[in-house]
Amino acid sequence: MVEEARAAAKVEIESARAATRRIEEGLEEQERLFGGISQQELDDMRRELQDARRIKMLHESSKKKDMQVLQKIIWLFISNHALYEAMDMEHEVEGHERYSLTVLV
Repeated sequence: MVEEARAAAKVEIESARAATRRIEEGLEEQERLFGGISQQELDDMRRELQDARRIKMLHESSKKKDMQVLQKIIWLFISNHALYEAMDMEHEVEGHERYSLTVLV
């Protein structure tokens, strides 16, 4: 039983060591890839990222304004169309009233 526990512990220890090696290798590779970047380069990248975000926000704002203008145009079109329909109906009713008055006379 003691031997089984030792064997299980050894397996866990080897597994932990392998995981540690993989993490260390990943960190070394990351250091190799990004280690040569200076603080100035990082600051430049941050500024570029902020500029890109600012431009995106400005673009979203203009798209919103465009949609609001379009919405207003559509609303005006619909209201004008409804007004013309109402006027046509009024003229039609007046025409029927005139016709019925001439028929009665």
